[in-house]
Amino acid sequence: LSMIGGMMVIVGWLLSLMILAAIKEAAMKLAMNRPTAIDLWEFVSDDQASQYQNFAQTLHTESSRLATLLMFYRAFLNWYTLLLICRFFRVFEAQPRLAIVTNTIKQSLPDVGHFFIVLLAVWFSFAVA
Repeated sequence: LSMIGGMMVIVGWLLSLMILAAIKEAAMKLAMNRPTAIDLWEFVSDDQASQYQNFAQTLHTESSRLATLLMFYRAFLNWYTLLLICRFFRVFEAQPRLAIVTNTIKQSLPDVGHFFIVLLAVWFSFAVA
């Protein structure tokens, strides 16, 4: 499972790089087709204006794709990191010295849970006030 997750991390990174390259290309096309001071900052023809709008639309579409990909990629990385942490704690039980850490965390979970209940009550009271 962690190997598949690692491969998905690599694939997500490569996809984001590919979309980023498409954004760079679209931004360069947009910059090259904008009106200049020579044209008095106006489009010379309707074809130039429609071409500029098409390049702007492409840039916005690619940016939206990247934002969506990064949103899901970050969520995946969050869950993948939690999975790896759980796997490490399971492996720690095999080594007696590392098992001390795992056993201490297991024994302290009720106290930590009660602490968070009190913390949330105080936090919400400050937020409402």
